[in-house]
Amino acid sequence: MEFLGIKYPDPLKIFKKHPKPVLVPDKSVPWRSEAVFNPAVYIDREGKFKMIYRAIGEYYRYVSRFGLAISEDGVEFKHIGKHPVMIPIEGDEWWGIEDPRISEVKGKKYITYVKWNRIFTTIGIGEVIDHGENIEIKRISTITDPIHNKNSALIEINNELVIIHRPWIWGVKPSIWCSKIKKLYEKIRLDPRSSWVLFNTPKHLIKSGLGPQPLKMKNGDWLIIFHVVYPPEIYTVYVGLADKELKRFKSIIPKPVLVPEPDYVWEMYGDVGFVVFPSGAVVVDNELYLYYGAGDKVVMMAKADLSEILMYLDKYEGSTSIG
Repeated sequence: MEFLGIKYPDPLKIFKKHPKPVLVPDKSVPWRSEAVFNPAVYIDREGKFKMIYRAIGEYYRYVSRFGLAISEDGVEFKHIGKHPVMIPIEGDEWWGIEDPRISEVKGKKYITYVKWNRIFTTIGIGEVIDHGENIEIKRISTITDPIHNKNSALIEINNELVIIHRPWIWGVKPSIWCSKIKKLYEKIRLDPRSSWVLFNTPKHLIKSGLGPQPLKMKNGDWLIIFHVVYPPEIYTVYVGLADKELKRFKSIIPKPVLVPEPDYVWEMYGDVGFVVFPSGAVVVDNELYLYYGAGDKVVMMAKADLSEILMYLDKYEGSTSIG
């Protein structure tokens, strides 16, 4: 594709984008009046879609908070309550909390998020307590080292906790790493000796990072949706299939499945242009709902048939290079 003289790959159009945002800023409530984006999404026991989103109320300091929205169908979301479900506190998240992901481990819902103190970022871990029409987030721990870390999700493999993350100071370029965690309820320092690279950002690209929480397939493999940034700063979305141990990709579809497109104005001209940032995903009746921040301004959604995605991944088995 080419737009305004900027070139980036054409997408493999297996996702169908919803024609308009599924959540937009709410001018009546100051803390979510300017931007709502990069959400985590899960389905509760009653079948409702619950979205924890990042919200901006002013641009001077640009401090992020978390809000809650609920939908019956996964498309029409409504803001819930007049107050955030989580606000930054003093210390390592004083300048904001950002980009949540939610995963379920041993029957509990865990949220991972970015803690920003204006100097560096770390990763926070919390537990989501569902109260029906509202939720509570209990802080559990912080990954204190490495710093400058983002794009994380917590999963369980063979009764061990593993966190997927994107450290800046490990490796040549920001890439997707996995690390084992021994104890959850304390401050955590990740050890490179018990960590490994899942995806190395290619030389011609800027960075990559995990999208939504990994989705476990019936055979135990992991469906990984991730973003890849092309020069000068164009966010695209790729899909791969990792093995049961999350040690390597078995296949990656070589073309992006989502890119910023001129027909979707927020993706091109939001607060940050040329951004599709995947962060939430659920599967309903073999249909994958992918939620993403468009232009750091609104939440958009795209659907795909999970069987079709897996068919393409089977087709490219053994191939892990991208365009």
